[in-house]
Amino acid sequence: MFFLKPEELNADFIALIKKLFKNSRQLQISIAASEEFGLLEKESREKYSERISKAAADMDAGKNTVTIDEEELDNMVLSKLK
Repeated sequence: MFFLKPEELNADFIALIKKLFKNSRQLQISIAASEEFGLLEKESREKYSERISKAAADMDAGKNTVTIDEEELDNMVLSKLK
């Protein structure tokens, strides 16, 4: 999980992601404002475990996910940089 400022989401960041996962056939990337999820709020170990378990179950079930290929991601990022 990366936490960054919106202005840091640029072509260099995308290049870094590509380099890190160059041997992967497919990536799954989720982008959201961290305030939307309360990630800065304190939570107990139990609540954290519940949240992570639910997120993993959602991913396994294909719920709350979006799938795009590398070309779609490139086009989306490049359009935002214009």
